[in-house]
Amino acid sequence: MSIDLNLVIQPVVLIFACVKHKTQTMKNILLLLLLGMVIFSSCEDTPPEVPDCIDELASTLQSDFCDGADLNSFDFNGKKVYCFFYGACTDAKAVIYEDDCTELCTLFGLSGNTTCEGLDWQSNATNRELIYTF
Repeated sequence: MSIDLNLVIQPVVLIFACVKHKTQTMKNILLLLLLGMVIFSSCEDTPPEVPDCIDELASTLQSDFCDGADLNSFDFNGKKVYCFFYGACTDAKAVIYEDDCTELCTLFGLSGNTTCEGLDWQSNATNRELIYTF
């Protein structure tokens, strides 16, 4: 957790100035502002956890990706899967891997395939979470 000290110091200075002038309403307002800034400045986005082999695969495949390429995780057919979308400059394919880096299927691209493990991808892939953009 990290806090920008400027967000804390400036309101504290204002609070002390108000204490000196004994303005109770202003003190209360500034205390609420300080509390709000501390709460909201301490929130950090944590990247989703990714299996090591998926991270390694991303590094290996990165040279094959085009503009717009990304890696997302989905819940699909009762398991967490990882979708490498190669971008639109080639055939706009997406390759789906399990968390142990077993390839499940290749979607879209020149073949236009929209099924994975016999299921329609669009209807069955849920809880998309962006992991990387390349």
